[in-house]
Amino acid sequence: MNHRTTGSRLPGDLRKQWCLVWLATLGALLWAAAVWSLQAGVARVNISPPDVVNVPMSGYGDIRSQGLHDSLYVRVVVLDDGATRVAVAAVDLIGLNVDFDQGSGPSGAAPGRLAAMLQAEGMTGWLIVATHTHGGPQVLALERPYTASRTWSVAGVAYTDWVEARIAAAVRQARSGLRPVRVSVGRGAVELSFNRRLVRADGTVEMIWGRASQFAPEQLGPTDPGLEVVRLDDLEGRPLAVLFNYACHAVTLGGGNRLLTADFPGYAMAYVERQVPGALGLFLQGAAGDLDPYIDVQNDFGPARQQGEMLGREAVRVARELESGGPHDAELEWIPLAQPFRCFQDPRQQVLLRFGVLRLGRKLAFVGLPGEPFVGLQLELKRLSPAPHTVLLGYANGYAGYLPTVQANREGGYGASYGATMHVEARAGEAMVELALAELENRSALPTVVDRAEELVRPDVQLEPAVPNPFNSQTAIRFALSVEASVDLSVFNLAGQSVVTLAAGTLPAGRHAVSWDGRDGQGRTLPSSMYVYRLRAGTQVEARKVLLLR
Repeated sequence: MNHRTTGSRLPGDLRKQWCLVWLATLGALLWAAAVWSLQAGVARVNISPPDVVNVPMSGYGDIRSQGLHDSLYVRVVVLDDGATRVAVAAVDLIGLNVDFDQGSGPSGAAPGRLAAMLQAEGMTGWLIVATHTHGGPQVLALERPYTASRTWSVAGVAYTDWVEARIAAAVRQARSGLRPVRVSVGRGAVELSFNRRLVRADGTVEMIWGRASQFAPEQLGPTDPGLEVVRLDDLEGRPLAVLFNYACHAVTLGGGNRLLTADFPGYAMAYVERQVPGALGLFLQGAAGDLDPYIDVQNDFGPARQQGEMLGREAVRVARELESGGPHDAELEWIPLAQPFRCFQDPRQQVLLRFGVLRLGRKLAFVGLPGEPFVGLQLELKRLSPAPHTVLLGYANGYAGYLPTVQANREGGYGASYGATMHVEARAGEAMVELALAELENRSALPTVVDRAEELVRPDVQLEPAVPNPFNSQTAIRFALSVEASVDLSVFNLAGQSVVTLAAGTLPAGRHAVSWDGRDGQGRTLPSSMYVYRLRAGTQVEARKVLLLR
């Protein structure tokens, strides 16, 4: 019996309309896959207290402000690749607890208030990075890890509550302005910092705050002059943001200063914004635990401006020399991590440190640690990371005290073997970096939605384009092996999650073909989207894109 009767056919006009709709949908999806895969939005919100007199200040003990020297801000970039949405923020504070707040609830421990706000704004993850200015308002009880100070108020609201709401509002504003962006990444260098721990020939350690000029450079400890710069442009080439990472304590101003200030990072960000009109400048603090600016702990704002603008000038130089990147079609990935460590003062107790990795494709990764990492951790992370541009962020998503290297702890010194903000065992910093590196190594072989021009040529593995592509009901995937190999051919969504394995086991040398019907491993129909199919043969990996249209 023939079921293809004329009564079941669509009328000509309706068929034409259906074809037009299908073509429009195809065009939109192809445009999205080829051009729009990473969007960004930016915002800047003032977080200076409304009343700037008699504000408890943070960083030099129990002192109170006499006024405002320069405004404090939260600057936010929201990144969205369609599957993951992440907020990256620079906030002019000494630190801020985001994911966890010891003692903020009646039980003595509570989830972070700000984390809940960011989730409500649709964020998958976040890196809220304090610039670590010692001239800002008090938001932390520094004597304990992950402990907020909510003891003073503005307009009847605890300032820490108020500033958390301002940060959430800035994220909301940035999210509302999302647009497709191009990304470019570069590196500069600036000699702004010195290592304040002087390790003498006999092994003793002397803290040399305010005295760097008294010593020859070869006498001083390690620093990292590297300046990582990320530039975001819209598709018309207009600058949207310049993110720059450098490691240096924000302590140009010393304990005698009584004016609220963002210190040198504020000057650096303001300089970038003046020199690159329309762009938001974000200073992302690095592993500054043992580094001070060369002119430090004094009460003249001139050196703060001079050193901040020196940093900003190098960031602008690098940003201007970068070629505008192509559409950044590598997916975002936010990897939240946590690890327990013994407490420094009482090893019988433990504290769970929360940290994370933000990966942008193959080239760029951020590792955020919740405290004051020493620069040795940053140098080791950069040396070992598979991502060419790997950025260590200190003071990110929380404050759990100093994070020295094990060697620095053995040598001694403030922040290494003693200090009121020594909260976790000495190995914590190195252990977190090792775990972050393991995550980056694991994911360096995962499929990214890659530009084929960047893929490595594999002489003994050839993965061919799917045919047809785009497809609706079925597509064929062919590949060739030059030798017998153990293979795994799997399909992933844009969040990097495996949806189905098409082939697994040992295959002989030669050409092979499998088909995929657009279903997952449980036989469920998958939605229209871009997918990545990845062939792993022995130690070699190839990946390509395929577009499913329903």
